[in-house]
Amino acid sequence: MEEYVERMEAKITQSNAASARGGRAAEALSAATPSFMQSSQQGSAPPTARAAAPPPPVAAAADEEDEDEDEDEAPAVTQLVLQTARGGEPVMGGDLVAKTSLAGPINGPPHFRWSRGGKPMPHITGDSYPLGAEDVGVEVAVRVTVQGHDGREASRDATSCLVGVAEVVKTHLTDWSVRGERAFPVVIASLGDKEGHLFFNAEKLKVQDKSRKKTLHKDVYGAVTMEMGADDEGRLFTLHMKALVKQKPKGEQFRAKDRFERDLIFLTLQAFSNPNFLSRLPTAPGGASLHLDISGLSGPSASPSGPPSPTSSIASGVSGVGDAPPSEVGSQQGKKVSGRRTFSFGRKGKGA
Repeated sequence: MEEYVERMEAKITQSNAASARGGRAAEALSAATPSFMQSSQQGSAPPTARAAAPPPPVAAAADEEDEDEDEDEAPAVTQLVLQTARGGEPVMGGDLVAKTSLAGPINGPPHFRWSRGGKPMPHITGDSYPLGAEDVGVEVAVRVTVQGHDGREASRDATSCLVGVAEVVKTHLTDWSVRGERAFPVVIASLGDKEGHLFFNAEKLKVQDKSRKKTLHKDVYGAVTMEMGADDEGRLFTLHMKALVKQKPKGEQFRAKDRFERDLIFLTLQAFSNPNFLSRLPTAPGGASLHLDISGLSGPSASPSGPPSPTSSIASGVSGVGDAPPSEVGSQQGKKVSGRRTFSFGRKGKGA
């Protein structure tokens, strides 16, 4: 019995010693372990795991809906096309029209900004633009801008191809240049709306009175420039001539019969001033569909009460007579005109 009791006391003593050694080992391990590892061992995810955890699906769906709503509320110009009113390529005498498609909430009408050859034209603010002589040979562009209710803006740009002239216009310009003369009836606005003429010859531009017997001003082409007016009818223009700098520093102001004839005067000045102008003048097939007043190509009559002159040497076969002033018409009777030379066809004397 005593042996049994001694064996039991020995086992208890060994067990207590083992427990004591385990507690001291646990305390040593805890002291050597970093604090973030201790927290992770208590059931929390490590920081890297917490940062990589994806957001709840419901929150992600809510964010996507907010973005869609923002896009729906933004204004947009979804399409912008520049086209001519009658189709075809852009041509002098026609109109360019900006066709737009808009989306989203729009606050007010769209704003149009036009430019010619890269230079702004702030006076043109509508969705269409009339093409004139100054546009020939360059590109015309437009920018359309819209604004939303919250002040956000959207815009889009479009550019035309080179603006040309109708084939018939280039044909007549070439003919006048070869003949070396052309006259246009005008109203001299700066002289109290007196009627007069602009007469182009091979060397100079002359401003003549209504009868074309008196020359009011004249100058060589290199000293003459033409400035288009901004009137609604498109008839007004100003000629700046070196010979008038002291007398009329602001130039002489005129009104053409209509917009088309003003464009013809502008192109005729370029053709007579620059021998290479016509070779670079582009033509546009779309010009055939324009309803232009072709009477502007025929020139004034030989005298205020006389018959109208032929449209050109192409139509009449005779050049130089229709555009000559009255004082020169009589001297041309009995003569056949051929380019720059004249030939007499009167009767020869008996002794000839």
